[in-house]
Amino acid sequence: MLDENSLVIGQYFDSEESRKILQNSTPYFLTLNDSLTEEGGKASQMVVRREEKVFYFDQFQIERTETPLYLLIMSPQENFPQEQVTAFTKMIQGII
Repeated sequence: MLDENSLVIGQYFDSEESRKILQNSTPYFLTLNDSLTEEGGKASQMVVRREEKVFYFDQFQIERTETPLYLLIMSPQENFPQEQVTAFTKMIQGII
C-alpha cells in the first residue's frame, strides 16, 4: 500500500522474488494510472496478467485525506479474489 508519491505505507512479501518484482513495478503502475487518469479515465482498478502472475492495482480513498492511496498485489492465482481485496480495503479504511 502506498500513496501517490510512492511512499510505502505498508507492505508484505512472501518471498524475496515477490519483493523485487513489486518494488520494481510499483512506479510503472502509478505512471500508468496517472496516464489513464489524464486521458479522462475514471476507473481505479487494473488487473494485469503476466506469465503465471496476476497483478492487481487499485486506488481507494480514506476520509482523512483528499489524496488517494494505492494497493498493489501480486498473486499466482488465475482467478483473483476480488471480494477479499474489497474486504481488505474496507478494513484498512477503518484503521487509517
